[in-house]
Amino acid sequence: MAYREKLPALNAANIRIQKGGNEDNKFNTVNFTVQLPFNYREIFDQEYWRDLKRFDNGEKGNGTYLHLQGQLEERLDDNYWKNETSENMETRRNSWQGNNNQVVVGFTLAYGNRRNPLTKEMVAQNNFSALRDPNQKIMVYNCGGPGTGTHPINQGWFQNFVENGYYVLFPNYRGCPCNLDIESWEPKPTIFNEDVWNSWKSSRREQASGQIFNLSIRNIARDIETVRRHLLGEKKWTVQCQSFGGSISMCLQSFYAEGIEEVQYCAAMIPINRSAYEVNMELFKVVIARNEQFFNKYTNDKKKTKEIVDYFAKYDLKAPSEGKLTPKRFLCLGRALGNTTKFEALHNVIESMHSAIQTGSSQSSPEWKEALKQYEKLDEKGWKNGKRPLYPLLTELQYPTLSPQKPDWGAERAAANYKEFWWVSKTNREIIEELQKDKNKPLAFSGEMVYKSFYEDYPSLQPFKQLAADLEEKLVLPEPTYDVKALKRNQIPTKVYIPTKDMHVSFKYSKENLTSFRTIIQRLEDDEAEHGAIRHTPKKALDYFMFGLRE
Repeated sequence: MAYREKLPALNAANIRIQKGGNEDNKFNTVNFTVQLPFNYREIFDQEYWRDLKRFDNGEKGNGTYLHLQGQLEERLDDNYWKNETSENMETRRNSWQGNNNQVVVGFTLAYGNRRNPLTKEMVAQNNFSALRDPNQKIMVYNCGGPGTGTHPINQGWFQNFVENGYYVLFPNYRGCPCNLDIESWEPKPTIFNEDVWNSWKSSRREQASGQIFNLSIRNIARDIETVRRHLLGEKKWTVQCQSFGGSISMCLQSFYAEGIEEVQYCAAMIPINRSAYEVNMELFKVVIARNEQFFNKYTNDKKKTKEIVDYFAKYDLKAPSEGKLTPKRFLCLGRALGNTTKFEALHNVIESMHSAIQTGSSQSSPEWKEALKQYEKLDEKGWKNGKRPLYPLLTELQYPTLSPQKPDWGAERAAANYKEFWWVSKTNREIIEELQKDKNKPLAFSGEMVYKSFYEDYPSLQPFKQLAADLEEKLVLPEPTYDVKALKRNQIPTKVYIPTKDMHVSFKYSKENLTSFRTIIQRLEDDEAEHGAIRHTPKKALDYFMFGLRE
């Protein structure tokens, strides 16, 4: 059964051209913002949701939609609609931009050294002829995340596409700190809305966990497709993605295939048939191998790492930016091992920390100041928990989408199966005792995994501790993120670039996930590339996507 979702229509009042752009003489950009529904469910009519509840796309235990029956039944029964007349629903659908139930999402359009295809006058007149020109190529780039915005000034690779005649659209997903205040349409350093932010910090747990669904992959995909329909009409675009952007692109390919010309996945073949636990079980193997590679290069660092962990467990130390220096927080610096060019940075942290400890000086000493400076570089540039609290909250929600299976701290449960990660479930006292009992006890840095301890170690995450527990332990998604049958059915040309040394997206499950796609026209498994290939070795990845070139 094909189903075309009833997305809202935009008008000139919903789009605002912003100041900025033209940051570099090599290319031009235009920044614009779009008012979008905060909760799409409230603008969809009764018929849409009843149809979706009944639609199981297979009828024989497929599971893709079946969990809707339980989660939505209570909300969307006849009582839900008893006070809703058709006139009321029509008014609500047509006037969403006038109430506070909306979110403002930022976009940047890169267009090279040609005439601006999106001016205030064009928006006011709904004149998008430059974008809709059938000879004009256009691409949307879904970046990694979650909780991260994107901008062309940080994505130098895209210039290759612009030079080859593309317009490139960069969406900043809802929930990113770079999105804008609803009233002023100006940048604001909150997630997006004061009411939502405050409810997350408060004890209104049910309200907060309900609102988190408005930041779902499905709603991000709706935002992007709503903008495409307004700007391009029936014209299709190319979708390119990296990392978490693969989840959004698979959602687009599942439910909004009619708007896609081609999809290009770069280190983005997110496993959609596996739980968070299964994914992390596989990723820990890669992390262990990276630890071995690191400690083989810096042979003295293994002993020093244990001594640092023991010291952090014994003493109350402040982190340079926020919170405490704890053994777990220190070992989570292993996220940097996903990029071998950062091995030296991690080594420098270990060297400087160990040296400061050996001197026996206070945290105010020059030795400690240097050590903390090295630490902060790696911690803040890696996790950025102070700037993107949505990352730990949402990262495991990419996976439990085909069934009502909860994430239930998938990484933490998976860690219990590996002797190198015994420390994940231990208190500081227990860590000290374990290291005293066995001087040769295996110990490894972690990867991109999220643990309960994050909500203790980082003050910026502490307000979300209960919300995180609710999401991890009680979550049932109210609607599917992907439709595997639709992916297998549609005929969108798909190109896949898989780095075999990826520490953040499982190579094994990436290959397994290829069976979910019908028309993979190009596939490259790169034995040298890592997760950030599109940034670190852009020429190889982009030449492959654009020209099918292989070295």
